Amino acid sequence: MNRRKLLKRLGSIGLVAVTVILLDQGSKYLAILLLEDRRIVSLFNDCLRFLLVENRGGFLSLGASLSDGVRNLIFLLLTSVFLIGFFVYTLFDDHTTSVGLIASSMIIGGGTGNLIDRGFRDGAVVDFVNVGLGGLRTGIFNVADMAVLIGCLLLFFSLLPVKRSKMVNRDQEDGNG
Repeated sequence: MNRRKLLKRLGSIGLVAVTVILLDQGSKYLAILLLEDRRIVSLFNDCLRFLLVENRGGFLSLGASLSDGVRNLIFLLLTSVFLIGFFVYTLFDDHTTSVGLIASSMIIGGGTGNLIDRGFRDGAVVDFVNVGLGGLRTGIFNVADMAVLIGCLLLFFSLLPVKRSKMVNRDQEDGNG
């Protein structure tokens, strides 16, 4: 890969990842400021709730009951190694599409946003959003979690093989394509 293309990819990854990190950290700052008294703010007939929670585990608090040493190994060290490896792979993979590059950058930014929390909040991540209808509710999450989820979905769909329409295939069989 030539230097110009590499710098362009680095700029794209940086722009998306830094945007996600700033949105994540900014929203967490506001959540701490506005929800510090542990109250729940409910909107849209309770479909959207804001409440401040410190999550010491991973997705849906998985691993929160592990010892501090094991939790730090998993959520600080291994996450850092994964993010660095994923960044290097994303930067140098010539076959990544634009959508794949954006998706990977969202994952890197979201992972880094939560890693920043863990580093500065004694291993905890600030979560504050909950959505649902009635008794059917999501876990409590944050902007970084949304970026990782959306990035994973975009990456998954960008990697699916594209089916060409029957008309294109017929044209090729007839010698018209």
